[in-house]
Amino acid sequence: MKKRPLLFVVLGILHLLVPFFNLLVFKLKTDMDWAVVLDNVQNIQGLKNVLDFWFIFPLAGLALLSVKAWAYPIFVGVQIYSLYNHLSYEKFTWPYVSERPFVGPLILMAVNLAIIIYFALPHVRRPFFDRRMRWWEARPRFGSEIPCFVSLLMPALDNSGVLKTKILNISESGAFMEMRPGISINCDMRANFEGFGSKFSLTARVINHHVVNGVEGIGVQFIFTSGDERRALRKFIKKLSATFQNSIQTDGPKIAA
Repeated sequence: MKKRPLLFVVLGILHLLVPFFNLLVFKLKTDMDWAVVLDNVQNIQGLKNVLDFWFIFPLAGLALLSVKAWAYPIFVGVQIYSLYNHLSYEKFTWPYVSERPFVGPLILMAVNLAIIIYFALPHVRRPFFDRRMRWWEARPRFGSEIPCFVSLLMPALDNSGVLKTKILNISESGAFMEMRPGISINCDMRANFEGFGSKFSLTARVINHHVVNGVEGIGVQFIFTSGDERRALRKFIKKLSATFQNSIQTDGPKIAA
């Protein structure tokens, strides 16, 4: 199974562990009993100090692990905030209660700053902003030949009717259909198809245009208007998956209405 980049996973986990690392170093440097250490931490005063100790680095870790568009500015913002905190650190204050900040978070922050510089390269930033680059999130797709009728929700001037096409593969999040004239990227459509005794009329958005196995087609993303639509398609995909696994046809299973 394909997974998200190992660098993101390792750094994300390290960020999540920073508060516990700080607790351990605090214990080792003061030689206090754990009960005293925890009592001191529980009595941290001020919202800023609480956030700095428990939440700032884990927030950056969650951002790294999610690899979403909203996560990139959060990750960068946390590093800038942490850099400011370390440069303006006052002796024996939270989150370190030490003469100087602990070396672990400093090393981690130095690595983060190097990553931010590295992320300035457009091709490195792409996984955060281009969902197609996040291959580990991809739903399994199943080959099929499902007759489909689409009508454009904002039809082109020269094509405002119903278009007959064919779904060539489908997942819980979208499908690949044969290309038809009048369909362009970012246009919305109503996709009508049926199979296994179920009928679907789903809103879909065209997100790309490419060729698969010599067939020119469009990739569409389903836009569900209710939980019932999503659940119905999920059941349909499960039935299709079972059919796909049992099929010995090289061109994929045919769907029975």
